[in-house]
Amino acid sequence: MKIILLALLLVVFPLFPQATGAGEKNSPKKSEKDSKSTITFAITPFDLTAEKLPENYAGHSILDIYQKLVIPKSKGEFEKSEEYEARLDRWKATPILGKITPSDTLAFWVSELSAPDVLSLQYDADTEKLTANIAFGHYYGDTGDVRWLEMFYNSKSLGQYMGITRMGVKFRVASHAASRIGIGVTESIEPISLSKDISRDEAVRIKPLLRVFAIVTLDEPYKLDGTKSVTASLDDPNEWLIKYRGLYVNLKAILIVNKKTGEIIARADAPFKRCDYGICL
Repeated sequence: MKIILLALLLVVFPLFPQATGAGEKNSPKKSEKDSKSTITFAITPFDLTAEKLPENYAGHSILDIYQKLVIPKSKGEFEKSEEYEARLDRWKATPILGKITPSDTLAFWVSELSAPDVLSLQYDADTEKLTANIAFGHYYGDTGDVRWLEMFYNSKSLGQYMGITRMGVKFRVASHAASRIGIGVTESIEPISLSKDISRDEAVRIKPLLRVFAIVTLDEPYKLDGTKSVTASLDDPNEWLIKYRGLYVNLKAILIVNKKTGEIIARADAPFKRCDYGICL
């Protein structure tokens, strides 16, 4: 059954939603306002020292970065250490998309529409405070448990069939496929919250214009690929096959930006508070 599910998943969910080339117009799930404008992803490195971003800044396309990133081969048996280090340095300095190299700083847009379980952007009229809360999930891969920050999520029903328990009890199973795209943060950091004091009148005006960005650098082993299966039971007659695709990163900052003006409304910079004893709930 798992083999059948995997085949169905590959048909239902290609590796990613259709990604555009560098500089082409594309968007994650767009709001009505965004759909009336065009989204152009950056193909130059992000400047972490910038005090203002370009108008309508959308950051970098995680889809394009993932697809174009080619991981360097490990040190060969007959390759000297200095040769390997020189090859690795060349790889780190070689552009993978536009002027972006594997060693550059990147900005990934975290959207409430594309990943509603990750980001909460709320205004409190009583305290006149705007707050962004970033929630992490878990990804269990070859490198162990990392903090998962989702950018896109998609799921689809694959139909139903009759299953049977070990005790011979028959029950109806609902099959589902899901695709998760995001970043794996290699540090065990706590959920992030950042706030900004803003008057009510200003908040009403700018809240629809705000975008939140995760500012990162790539980290070994660079590409994140995995598949998780969840078996159905009598208590929960749903089976899932979930594909994880993304990038391993070091998180450098979280920014709240006014897309219309490029103004950075609020920011939180590394180092971030770590979970107690490295255990994140």
